[in-house]
This record gives sequence, structure tokens and C-alpha cells, in this order.
Amino acid sequence: ESITVRDSLTVMRQGLTGLSAAHELGFVHRDIKPDNILIDAKSKRVLLADFGLARAMESSAHLTMTHMIIGTVGYIAPEQAQGKTVDHRADIYAMGVLFYQLLAGRLPFETNSFTTMMFQHAFEQPPPLSAVAPHVPVGLTIIVERMMAKDPEGRYASAAEVLTELEGAEIEERETEEPSSHRSRILDMSIGLVFIAIAAAAVTIAIMSQKPNNDPPPVITTNLVESIDIDASIIAGKWSRGLTEAGAKYINNSSSPARLAFPISERDNFEVSIDLKRASGEGHLEIVFPVATSQVALLIDGWPQLGGRTGLDQINGVAAAVNATSLQGMQIEEGTDYTLTIKVTTSDQASIDARLNGKILVNWGGNPDELSAHPSLAISRDRLAIGTDNGEIQIKRVEIKPLEN
Repeated sequence: ESITVRDSLTVMRQGLTGLSAAHELGFVHRDIKPDNILIDAKSKRVLLADFGLARAMESSAHLTMTHMIIGTVGYIAPEQAQGKTVDHRADIYAMGVLFYQLLAGRLPFETNSFTTMMFQHAFEQPPPLSAVAPHVPVGLTIIVERMMAKDPEGRYASAAEVLTELEGAEIEERETEEPSSHRSRILDMSIGLVFIAIAAAAVTIAIMSQKPNNDPPPVITTNLVESIDIDASIIAGKWSRGLTEAGAKYINNSSSPARLAFPISERDNFEVSIDLKRASGEGHLEIVFPVATSQVALLIDGWPQLGGRTGLDQINGVAAAVNATSLQGMQIEEGTDYTLTIKVTTSDQASIDARLNGKILVNWGGNPDELSAHPSLAISRDRLAIGTDNGEIQIKRVEIKPLEN
């Protein structure tokens, strides 16, 4: 038999009740998934289990790579996927993903790639629940979709608030036949979801004795080269995926300018790390990125008529070739592997530290309002662009991670 909307609501309400109790005690679970929702075989009571990753709300809660397993990534909140500080709203997102799966018989994102799954949770919208599960009442789909809002501010403020919404939701299923394959997926998923027999004596949420995890919080980083949609990320030029050389992912195979965009959610404090190689040509390398409310480009090995210049373009409207950051003689050699790092921090003032294979290219500090990318380079400030004005360049790895203030 299939699991009905009414049965799903029972799991949802009791699961949220347990989550609300945990939050009221000051814990963020951080690992909501089917394996951690248990149903007592006798009483059918739903239990929230495994607080091994729980962390007190008042602490800085980062999900660490050592605590990450591939099954958990299917339920990871966008802010967790980006290595940001999380609070109880990450649990609400994960519970929303679980409810989506319960109602639709599938996860909102389905892929075998660890990095692609993290990217999708961070930046992409899942198929609407109403499209994959048309039998689910509209009111219920709206609740689940709000639980899964990308921005924590767009989610419910608490599990208790979700419970209140569920109490007023229409629970009758629509008069739409579920395809037999969908019913089978729901049944298979519900079996794996947690209908696990446990002792009646364990029917409590044993979290009072759990201690917050005080492990140091390394930030998860993801190679965006492996997860972006290349066709949707092209700003200019021709790019192709997959080269015969191991590790190389993208190449501009044109003599005209080309740029590729990568999503970036941080604008104030972040670090970018890029592995690349010039395959041919002599054009400059350019990286365009946000700094607070402004935007700037790092140009490397440009202006050959001036002996090759590197710097930030622009500062107070002055080009990198002649402003205070101008560095002469830095060249990107053909066939050489490079690692470029750019660190941006802002407080009262902004600072930019850029290094190529450890050598300082730029060490600038000042008012971020002084920065402005040339109009020919400017892009949306939620993107970081990498490109060249001539020749072929291979981009092997792009990682962006937030920095603590």
C-alpha cells in the first residue's frame, strides 16, 4: 500500500514536534534525514534520533567535512553547503526536503555527484512539488516550499510556526491518480525512511544528555568547475567541458575574448582559489568579483605594450595599467600550472590580497566605493567571472569559501 498525504502529515507533525523541542532546549540537529526519524512499531510514535552532530545554538555551528556523508548531502541546507554559519533554520530546510521526499517519493535533487548535489541545494530550485506530486494539496506544497527557501530569512522562523501552518492546511488529497511507479517509489522510500522497530521504552527524545559538538569548524569547499552548468555560465566566448589532460575541465577554444561565470554568495569576507593553465595565446587573464557593494577586476599579464601589467581595474576610475596597484613583469607562461588565490575582507575598509603561486600580485586596502570594474567587464554581483581576452585558458578548479569576520 502507498503512504497517503494524511499519513505523511502524521510523520511531519510529530517530527516537527520533536524538532521544536530540541530547538527550545537550544540545540540545532544539523543532520535531519530519514535514518534519523524513527517510528515506534507499537505506538507508531515518531521520534527524532541521533543528535551526534547537534550543536548548541549560541555557538558558531559549521557542518564539517569530517561529519559529512553522502546520504546527508541530499538534505543539506544552502548555507551549510556554502560553509556559512547555520542556526535552527537549517534543520527546517532539511525537514522540508524530507517532507518533499515523503510526499513525492523522490528527493528534490537527484544526482550521484557529491559536489553537484551541494551546488544544487545552494543555488538551484528543485522541481515544484505540485508538478512531481499533483495529488498533494496546494496548501501543503506551499508550506514545504517555504521550508526549503534558499534564504534562511525566507523560511519559517521556527518548527512551532510550521506546526501552526500544518494545523490549518487542507489534508485531503486531490482527485489525481498517482502513477503506479510513483506509488512504488513512495512505498520503497517509506520502508527505508524510518519505519524501524525500536523499544517502547526508548520513546523519548533523548537530547538532554547530549553535549554540543565542540570540534573546530573547517569550512566545506566545493570545486565549482565540476558542478556548474557550462552552457548557462558562459558570458562570452566558446567553452567546452572535458579535456584529454587529467584534471582540466574547461577551455576557451577561441581567439576572441571569453569569460565564464561562477556563483558567489559572499561579498564582504571570502577567499577564492583557482587552479588554471594557459594553453596558448598571449591575452591577459581576468577575474571579476564583488567587494561589498562594489565590483572590481583583477587583470594579470595585460598591456604587453607596457611590458605586461597586473593590477586591480579600476580604482577611482583609473585602469590597472597605471593605478597604484600596477605591477610590471608578471607573466602567465604557456603550459605552466598556476594557483591563484584572492582574499577579500571588509570592515570599515576593504582589503584585497591576491597571490599567484604564492607570489603577491595585489595587496590593496581602502574604501570599497573606490572600486569599479570597467563597464566592459562588469557583471552581476552574485557572480565571479574568469576569462581571457585572447587565446586558450584551462580552468581546473574554482573554490569559494566564506571567511569569519
